[in-house]
Amino acid sequence: IDPTTLIFSANLGYNQGLGTPAQFAYDNGQGSGPTIVTAFDYVCDIVSLDPASTASSSQGGGSSFLVSIADQQCDWLAETDADWIALDLGAGTGDGVVEFTVAENPAAVVRSGEILVNGVSHAVEQDAAPCAVILADPPAADFPLEGGAGAFTVATNGPDCSWNAFSSASWVAITGGGSGTGESGEISYTVAANPNAFKRTAVVVVGTVAHSIVQAPA
Repeated sequence: IDPTTLIFSANLGYNQGLGTPAQFAYDNGQGSGPTIVTAFDYVCDIVSLDPASTASSSQGGGSSFLVSIADQQCDWLAETDADWIALDLGAGTGDGVVEFTVAENPAAVVRSGEILVNGVSHAVEQDAAPCAVILADPPAADFPLEGGAGAFTVATNGPDCSWNAFSSASWVAITGGGSGTGESGEISYTVAANPNAFKRTAVVVVGTVAHSIVQAPA
């Protein structure tokens, strides 16, 4: 064996001065007995993630953090289970940077996730979106000339969000659920008889959504 051409496994370094020393014996083929060579395991621990966490606005956007690793020959890989965090640059060798994008938060609830780099966590916390009414179901209703009672469901984007309903016409009276708090609720109303020879329309407005009402003519 040529003593100048020893090959060790890929996870060993020669001059790093890191990790636990391991001694290997080989026969140099010159009849002088085994020769002892000392090598060191790579230390691939993550030294730090800087910063250790990210605070994002509800609008989201791009961000990054630095990765410091004990040995510059070691690889690292970033991973996340959060579907609202996209890794734009998530792997490297030696010290590096993780780049990622946080999607807009549609809910009025703070959400938390993490990016793991070789098992070390970088926390990501995103602000809640402003409260909003996001749905009126059904969005419209038709009434005969005699009028009658109606109802629809509203949905918000958070459990602590509130709403207030307003009628655009005096002949539509809100009778229940005109205000409330929560992720959903029912608004009820009555439509008076139409004395006119033409159809008429009105809306019940809740936040940024509306429930349309069309009434047949007399």
